Amino acid sequence: MIDFGTLTDLAAREGIQRIGVGVVVRDTSGRILMIRRAAHDLLPGLWEYPGGGREDGEDVPAGAARELAEETGLTGWPLEYVRHLDFTSQYGNRVRQFVFTTVVPDGTPVTLSRDHDDHRWAGADALPATGDGQREVVEWLALRLAVPGWRPVGGYLTTIARPSAYGSLLVTDPQGRILGLRSAINPAVWNFPGGNVEHGSTPFATALIEAEEELGLDLAEENPEVVARRRLVAVVHEQAGTEYPVPVCSYVFDGVAPRGAL
Repeated sequence: MIDFGTLTDLAAREGIQRIGVGVVVRDTSGRILMIRRAAHDLLPGLWEYPGGGREDGEDVPAGAARELAEETGLTGWPLEYVRHLDFTSQYGNRVRQFVFTTVVPDGTPVTLSRDHDDHRWAGADALPATGDGQREVVEWLALRLAVPGWRPVGGYLTTIARPSAYGSLLVTDPQGRILGLRSAINPAVWNFPGGNVEHGSTPFATALIEAEEELGLDLAEENPEVVARRRLVAVVHEQAGTEYPVPVCSYVFDGVAPRGAL
């Protein structure tokens, strides 16, 4: 579903020199698995989530599963892509790490490789000494998991129609002011009322449903001429990126609100 070949090509065009993989393992209590580098390894004593470099010709998810198995003995767990982490390695190379996550039951046994000498399960707010980048990834993930209904993008993409389509409404009041909704996931982002098109739906039907869910505004009943007109204001296409790794086509429809509704 996610074309990691496209994403690695994109990374190369951005000057990334190596591709890495990482897995944030959570237990059912929400704790994060951290493993400590052994004394003979690079950066001895550093705690990290499982991960490493992708091998030549290796598929990115396969590389993540391999590193997880080699470093912790955990195999067969479904991995969901979360996001990427860019950093500079100790050799001066620019690395893009594709980060996945999975959940295992509390008490799942861990078998460390010879390159790691200890492991612990820690809360996202109580991680042992780790790199700033990995800490940022874990804290970022914990914040989003706290949002009801949020799911890592690799899993979420299985629930919506392919290719990814988005339907929204440009809602204005009688003075021509545009209504924006601030994202609960990323407060720096403001959106039009709308959402991703689910299987069996259409962008316009999705826009109407989302307007009712997000605004309590039933345009089909209160402003039927808007529904009858179905005026398309804009179509916005976004290429796949590492934050949202499939192309998205957004349909923005005229959503003039009934007088007095806002």
